Amino acid sequence: MSSGDRLSDLPDDLLLRVLYFTPAREGASTGALSKRWRGLWRSSGALNLDALLDDEDHYNVFFSKRDAFVSAARLSLEAAAVADSPVTRLTFHVEAGRSQRIRDFLFLYIDNVNMSRKERNPDVVTQLLSLPAARRVEELRLAAGCPYNLTGQKNEEIQMLHEELGELSFLCLPFDTLRVLDVTNCRGLQPSPGVAFPRLASLRLSHCSVWLEHLQDLIHAAPALATVRLEFAMIRGASAGKGPPPPLLPGEGFTILLRCPSATEIVLDRCCWSKFYSEHNGSTAVKIDAPRLRRFRYRGLLRQLALSSQAPDLARVDLHIIPLVGWRKRTDAGSDLVTFWRLAQNFRNAKELKLRVNMLEDIAVIDSESQVKLLCSFPNLKRLHLDGMHKLKGNTAAATVANMLSCCPVLQDLRLNLTMEQPDSHRSNTEGRCFLEKKYRHDLQNSIQGFNNRKLDAMVSIQGDYGDGEARYDKLSDLPALSSGHAFDCLLNTLSCVRLQFWLEMNIFELKQKSNFAPKLIKFFVKNAMVLKEMYIDDGNGKMGDHMKCKLEQWVANSSEHRKKAFVVLPLES
Repeated sequence: MSSGDRLSDLPDDLLLRVLYFTPAREGASTGALSKRWRGLWRSSGALNLDALLDDEDHYNVFFSKRDAFVSAARLSLEAAAVADSPVTRLTFHVEAGRSQRIRDFLFLYIDNVNMSRKERNPDVVTQLLSLPAARRVEELRLAAGCPYNLTGQKNEEIQMLHEELGELSFLCLPFDTLRVLDVTNCRGLQPSPGVAFPRLASLRLSHCSVWLEHLQDLIHAAPALATVRLEFAMIRGASAGKGPPPPLLPGEGFTILLRCPSATEIVLDRCCWSKFYSEHNGSTAVKIDAPRLRRFRYRGLLRQLALSSQAPDLARVDLHIIPLVGWRKRTDAGSDLVTFWRLAQNFRNAKELKLRVNMLEDIAVIDSESQVKLLCSFPNLKRLHLDGMHKLKGNTAAATVANMLSCCPVLQDLRLNLTMEQPDSHRSNTEGRCFLEKKYRHDLQNSIQGFNNRKLDAMVSIQGDYGDGEARYDKLSDLPALSSGHAFDCLLNTLSCVRLQFWLEMNIFELKQKSNFAPKLIKFFVKNAMVLKEMYIDDGNGKMGDHMKCKLEQWVANSSEHRKKAFVVLPLES
């Protein structure tokens, strides 16, 4: 039976769902399959326009193709309206190797001899959205750009914006019905007084440049806006036409306030914040007023960022701090430490926290006086995921682990993904991982097979005598920061699951014998986590069974006198 016949056996509702995400050209071509398919694509409720421009086309051919594309798009919208199946999802994506080609496609230029200049008609997007058939769209996704312009550069907040889509006017949007707005490579927003978006629930701006005041106009015009995603966006704090900002006092920075009164989810991914002049970007502080916030994600440089209102229902926070590199690298480690922990204090109500930093040592609070000033309690935090690199011995990194344990009295699930700092600075972290992953892939497969065959050994009991295991256990010294005599509440009462991943740490550059951070950390949790039920371990070299059987079981046995129940030791799954 052919694939077309198998598809024809599906019910109409399922076929319409498939066509809902199908590009318009492919959707229209399904009419050649059979009579049943001829009008089906018009009833899907979606129109997905996709234009891949050829940079080698002569301009006459290029403009001819563009006009044909626009005409076909109009006919498709009108055909859907005639079929009494209004278009509720409209996507428009144009891509080319050169930005100028995209602008030539989007903006229609006509030579006007009488005026001896070029007069611009409404752009292609505005023309399509102004059609009556487009006024009932609920999901609108607009994107334009070159493939290499839509990828972020390593360790940078933002790259050059090409902004091929130009400015997006509120008036051209289907404001009565719009629920989802997703825009990539836009030059800005054009607000209009009195325009409201009563149903808009999700907003995503990617690789866009927008004035803060115009962004606020859109947010305030959407009382039901629950999701705000700003990715690789340039947010300017002073509105166009308002003139330069007031002069700064020495050492003073700007504060940008973003108000999202109805937002439950906010994503700020490598955004750039500036008041007006680019030299003030590094000192710009960001405040967010979102009292209904439940999920928050920030990826970018370490900066002053705060919640101006409490978010009592905050469920999950994801913080990924990107380090400065090269000539921009900060030298004031003390100031950065204060900035980080003040940032963390904003999320006291979070129930789940995922934190990724470059070096664990960078956020370690060592002396007791600073701990009193900077550390705070996360009384509701039950899940913690900490990801970062550590130095060879790991003593200061252990202080960071101690800081987090002391801040989380009801922690139930802890995951640590740790990578040892590369001794060879010219080799990137990614390159080192790829090299060693390939080297140990065969060992990993054999180990997994052997581990799965160990039916009884997988369940590690704390009962029994392991001979010389006690001697080996005692010879491994404790980590000072974690053995200072401080009792962590979560270890005594709530921590039931620990997941440890040491990314190639035990074998990287043959430093296995020089770094004992991984086994010391494992030993600490085995000995001190009194209500532990599950421990998942990836020792980094893929030979899980070898290390777990000869070392970990011995440590578990030696901790039996402090523990009432056995716990399970399993390989960590990604």
